[in-house]
Parts: sequence; structure tokens; C-alpha cells
Amino acid sequence: MWDNIVLVLVGAAIPIFINWLQRKEGRKKFDLQRKDKYKLVAIEKRLEAHQQAFFHWNKLATIIHENDSYIRQSILESARDFYF
Repeated sequence: MWDNIVLVLVGAAIPIFINWLQRKEGRKKFDLQRKDKYKLVAIEKRLEAHQQAFFHWNKLATIIHENDSYIRQSILESARDFYF
């Protein structure tokens, strides 16, 4: 009699344990995918910042010998605002 009860309990515990392992692996996979998405977003934002910095650097290089102080000042202020 006790043998049958033990066998039923073990038989019920095995699918529960397997389900728990599958959910644990699913959570790990979800966490890895989420981290990868955050890394991609960070890379995209860095690239955008570098592109903006290059844009401002190029503008500064073109106005280095500009005679019109208004144009020179406006581009310098734009670059300063970007930097800060």
C-alpha cells in the first residue's frame, strides 16, 4: 500500500519538477534577450552621439577662418550647446 502511494507521489513530482526547470530556462532566455536589446539601444545612442559630434566638428572646421562673426558665433554656440 505504501509503495503505491510513494510511486504516485514520485510520478506526480517528476512533471512538476520538469515544468519548473523549463520555466527557469525560459526566464534565463528572456533575461538574455532583454540584455541584448538594451545593448543594441545603447550602441544606437552612442552612434547617434558620435554622428552629431562629427557634424559639429565638420561645421567648426568650415568656419575656422570665417570673417562673418555672426555666423562664426552661431556655429560655436551650437557646438557648445551640443557639448554641454
